[in-house]
Amino acid sequence: MKKRIFVIVAVLTVLFVLWNLKTQNDSSVRFEVESHNVEINGLKVHYATAGNPQNPPLVLLHGIGSSFERFNRRVPRFMGVLSKEFYVYAPEHPGFFRSQVPPTTWTMSNYNEYVEAFINQLEIKNPVIVGQSFGGKLAAYYTSQHPDKVKLLVLGAPSITFKDIPIYEKLYRFLGPLASRVTKTKYIPIVIKRFIVENTLGIPKELVELDITRYAIMADFVNKTAIVDNSDVVPLINTKTILIWGKLDYIVYFKQTRIVSKLFPNVELHELDGGHTVMMDRAETTLKFIMENLGKPQGD
Repeated sequence: MKKRIFVIVAVLTVLFVLWNLKTQNDSSVRFEVESHNVEINGLKVHYATAGNPQNPPLVLLHGIGSSFERFNRRVPRFMGVLSKEFYVYAPEHPGFFRSQVPPTTWTMSNYNEYVEAFINQLEIKNPVIVGQSFGGKLAAYYTSQHPDKVKLLVLGAPSITFKDIPIYEKLYRFLGPLASRVTKTKYIPIVIKRFIVENTLGIPKELVELDITRYAIMADFVNKTAIVDNSDVVPLINTKTILIWGKLDYIVYFKQTRIVSKLFPNVELHELDGGHTVMMDRAETTLKFIMENLGKPQGD
């Protein structure tokens, strides 16, 4: 069993390396963003802002499963494009990137409370909310609870449900407990443990704590939160929703497009050429969709 776990971890590590090499040359265009920290529900939360504070607010909720380096190449560019028309807030969810790890495994309800506290504490009024993958799942959940507080909802391949693709759910339910065991066992080299933490939670190398077992609770996040079906809350969302999906998305499979889009009472679906992060990769197109829905063509 120990040998099998080691082999599986080694294979997954190689796949992560290959993925990082593949995405090394993501957009070279850089935009200036400002970094901040705020305490939310007793945890230090890092967030970035971009744009003119006099512009309408937009809250960007990120996805998961990325290294900090890849995150820091893609997200600032996306924020920069959005900041042409909005003042963009981009919090880093507790347990990911530069934000503090929660003391226990958080559920969707916990993450919803964090988003609510973040918006209230920073006095963000009636924002456009944009969410990618898990961030889209979280954005939809928050909007279902606070439909009167969201001006427009924009979702990129939201992981709301895995209906009709049970192989995905089985895979994630396998990887979650495996990651938890890997962080706790003494048979896996510390360098591999650190690599997994850095490339799944996106925690920068210099911020990874010496006690790797500290991150085991985040492995349980997969089963308790990330793949939990939240399709029941979607019909509650009367807020206008833009749904963007890449035709080559194999992370939250493109087949889910038709299933998820039928759940929303007021949705506009865009199927674009591209992969899982097409909403961010085609930032100008996304901004165009947003402005058209607000009745404000760009530049007006």
